[in-house]
Amino acid sequence: MGNRLENMTPAIVVDLDETLVTVNTFHHFIKFTAKAAAQKMKLIALLRLTIAAATRALRIFPHSTLKHTVMNIAAHTLSDAQLHEFASQITSFTNEKVANIISDARRRGVKVILASAAPALYAAHIAAISGCNHCIATEMPQQMKLTECRGERKKSRVEEYLDTEKLTLEAVITDHSDDIPLIKACINRGGKVLLVSPDMTTISKLKRERITSYTLI
Repeated sequence: MGNRLENMTPAIVVDLDETLVTVNTFHHFIKFTAKAAAQKMKLIALLRLTIAAATRALRIFPHSTLKHTVMNIAAHTLSDAQLHEFASQITSFTNEKVANIISDARRRGVKVILASAAPALYAAHIAAISGCNHCIATEMPQQMKLTECRGERKKSRVEEYLDTEKLTLEAVITDHSDDIPLIKACINRGGKVLLVSPDMTTISKLKRERITSYTLI
């Protein structure tokens, strides 16, 4: 067992919003997509974005509905170059402490996986710019319902990738209690948990789950 693990490549998993970067990338993406739609005179797309954002603000529809609408419009409005431009803008908000951890991991031959509920449309570009080896994020829906890459879904996708690529899990870096399933999986696999400026709600939820083995950064 020990020899098998020694021959496997270690990996770290990094969350995106308020972890790798200090902002909520999706909020910025809505504005970026709306601006692009206006510049291209795609008025129907702009109207759809406005209505979706307004109905979400009023809590009429869940966040996943807004995300589905934005992703659909962005896929038909933004070019790959524009998605890369957006990603480049977002990396100006990079958390330097996390960036240093990524740099150190790469230097040591550790694989870096960006795992986020953010749309893969732009998360993959941010991952590439930030030096990550792989990106796991919310994909464009094949049907009407969007399946967000969060909670148990994120944990399952990360574990599937680790097992397929024969990687061990060295650490998970996140800021939010949404990642408790992934945090538990990390601890069970012998990895470390690094929390980036967690709020008191996250700390309380971890305590309720009897998760006390973590480091604050």
